[in-house]
Amino acid sequence: MAQQTALIYNNFFETRGGGERSSLDLALALEALGFDVALASAQTCSVSVQELNQSFGISEEHQWPLYEFSSETELEEFIAGERFDVFVNHTSCSFMPNRASCGIYMAMFPLVSPPAAKTALRTYDAIACNSPFTKNYVLRRWGRDLNVVVIPPPVSKVHQAKKPEFEQKEALILNVGRFNVFGHNKCQLEAVRTFSQFVEDGVVDPSWKLLVAGHVNESPETNDYVQQCRDAAGAAANIEIRTNISLGELCLCYQRASVVWQFTGIGLLFGEKPGNCEHLGLAALDGFAYGAIPVVYHRGGMTYFIKHGFNGYCFGSAEELAQITRLLAHSFGTEFHRKLFDYTCESVQYFTFDVFKSKIAKVLEHASNLGRLQ
Repeated sequence: MAQQTALIYNNFFETRGGGERSSLDLALALEALGFDVALASAQTCSVSVQELNQSFGISEEHQWPLYEFSSETELEEFIAGERFDVFVNHTSCSFMPNRASCGIYMAMFPLVSPPAAKTALRTYDAIACNSPFTKNYVLRRWGRDLNVVVIPPPVSKVHQAKKPEFEQKEALILNVGRFNVFGHNKCQLEAVRTFSQFVEDGVVDPSWKLLVAGHVNESPETNDYVQQCRDAAGAAANIEIRTNISLGELCLCYQRASVVWQFTGIGLLFGEKPGNCEHLGLAALDGFAYGAIPVVYHRGGMTYFIKHGFNGYCFGSAEELAQITRLLAHSFGTEFHRKLFDYTCESVQYFTFDVFKSKIAKVLEHASNLGRLQ
């Protein structure tokens, strides 16, 4: 019997962000489930599979073919001609129909879909959302008749391999996210300004540091934004902004950090511009693997996975953030801090690769029961 085949479509591999990491996690999961996996892009891709694997700490033995096309129409014709068993659409804003035996649409953002997209979406066996936050808007905006499931991406195996040690923790707050002005801004400037104000107001003493790290989406506007962050930090010795750091360097940052700040969507009221909120928050999720306590704005996907006061905190205002930060700063190195560290580390068990793989397997099993897969 011929090996079943799967094609994963992502049109933004060169950005090497959370969606691209999730695409490769899917490739690993489908491969582990016995599929012959390939990747696809509807444009010329500026990075190779080898470079992608290096970016996300994936072994070189995984060398999936990457097919490049000039348009989604050309890609659609290829899928129909090759008769793939599984097609995964992992491209935000893409509403091309599924032409494989089984289709999975990975919904990473709560987009408003055009009317014509609704027909295409119903060609997929499952809409897999990265969080309950995204699922809520998918159901409201795309239709409650769809088969919508929640499948959060796993914490990276690279991060899980690093044994967290409480003794390595420093008086350090980490803010991780891609610098990008357009669309999904991670609000690094607000983090820098807030930390500076907290030091000035005595919420934290000057021994505490803020480290802002992330890749830069190259554009004049984004480069200007990075400079704004540097200007806001000024000459402060306790604020560091590091761009385009390696995965190994990021791991070291997590090992040192006691707290992870997630500010995306800060200030937005409930129901207002959900696309600008953090739909999951991989940076905070990865913090679980290191016992780095996530402190996140209360609109977004991570709020569904945080037990406030046990494995992290959610805040809805500057005053709440100040209270939480003061508590964590004053508790640094105490037994209370250690308990938070332990609870946070324990949370990673719900986001392992095996858990992720089993959820993908259930979607495929459902498709098989419907006669989509043999």
